Amino acid sequence: MISKFLSLILSFTLTIPVYSAVSMQIEKVYMKGDGCSLDDSAIVISPESSVVSVLFGAFQLSYPPLIAGPTGPKNFKNCDITLMVKTLKNTKIKTLDINFDLRGFAYLETGVNVNLTSRAFSVSRTSSGSSIQQTTMARHKLLLKKFIGKRGEHPPIESDFVIETQNQLKKPFLCTTKTSDKWRIVIKNKAMMMATGRAFHNNSIADFLIDSQDTSSKVQFKVTSAPCQ
Repeated sequence: MISKFLSLILSFTLTIPVYSAVSMQIEKVYMKGDGCSLDDSAIVISPESSVVSVLFGAFQLSYPPLIAGPTGPKNFKNCDITLMVKTLKNTKIKTLDINFDLRGFAYLETGVNVNLTSRAFSVSRTSSGSSIQQTTMARHKLLLKKFIGKRGEHPPIESDFVIETQNQLKKPFLCTTKTSDKWRIVIKNKAMMMATGRAFHNNSIADFLIDSQDTSSKVQFKVTSAPCQ
């Protein structure tokens, strides 16, 4: 039987405070992936559009997997977050801070472990009066990589976990020289549960979740702007 943690509803809170300035604002936030479906997740934007919170409801993994993918058992969840930020003429994005503070619970028996990754997949710009989208950052910039579990034979791991890391991007943001620019920032998040042959031979079971009931669990995006010089 899968452990009692299967009854818990997932996951984490994504909070995006933004430097409040007329010359810059977050216009839209998109979510895509089985870790943040519209049925399980919600986007909450503050009245002044300075904070965006994304609440997830499906970032939970189990072994043996409960859901089969098109090519067999599926043991991963993903969620792509896209931020659309608008800057006006003579303004630039000064910094983009991406800070992770994730808390949850893991129960992993022999041969099962979890790998968490987050990447700044791309940053692109569309200028007013132009249909050409310019990609200004190489893809797949690693923001977070965390391995949870042990290799080889080991007693069951049953514990809470805390994952904290900070990132700051100062490039590739450019000055807005036309009427306005729209920046499209894509962050790809993925959790993968991996099982070796030991898991099969030992009839291992496992559960992993990022606790949505802990409001301190979050990924924080903070955008600041500055006048062009």
